[in-house]
Amino acid sequence: MIKFILLFFIFLSIPKLLLAETPPVILEDGKEFYEIGLNLDILEDPTGKLTINDVNSPEWSGKFKRSTKENPNFGYSKSFFWGRVKIHNNSRIIKTWYMSQNYVLQDYITLYKKVDKEWKSITTGDRVSFKTREIEDKAFNFKIEPKEKSIYFFRINGVTNQFKISLSSPELFAQNRTRDNLFSGLFFGLVISMVLDNL
Repeated sequence: MIKFILLFFIFLSIPKLLLAETPPVILEDGKEFYEIGLNLDILEDPTGKLTINDVNSPEWSGKFKRSTKENPNFGYSKSFFWGRVKIHNNSRIIKTWYMSQNYVLQDYITLYKKVDKEWKSITTGDRVSFKTREIEDKAFNFKIEPKEKSIYFFRINGVTNQFKISLSSPELFAQNRTRDNLFSGLFFGLVISMVLDNL
């Protein structure tokens, strides 16, 4: 009987958990890296016609669904996908952060952020000129300066679509880039030496 009652209450609590508000990313001193896949709200747009003003309106805002995966993967789709993340900046030390889309095969990605009460967008991607990237890197990185409470939107589309979003402090971001460049240099150096050796 007790087990039945427990199961009954668990069953009733499942919808509440699914409908619970997505938690914001809370930036704190002493932490320099955040995976934010589980902090995303996601909206599929099959038409590709929704704008930033549409998805931020009450009509569409409630249609976002909470992400249940660290790296939401939508596979092959002609739809556009919107991601929404809320950030609460409690860090007194770090003011500037780097938001990264680490799925390097994403054809198109646009970040929307508010600057002086207006939405500003930055579009880049695997099929867009390399010059559109704020930082020359294999990933798509965006410089942000979150206030005490901020909200950001992503829109992605392409042959395959995936959110693989992370947030890094400038110091950690620079360290990771230096490490990646070192590994890349060693790899290409090895390839070149093998080619020359064969010649």
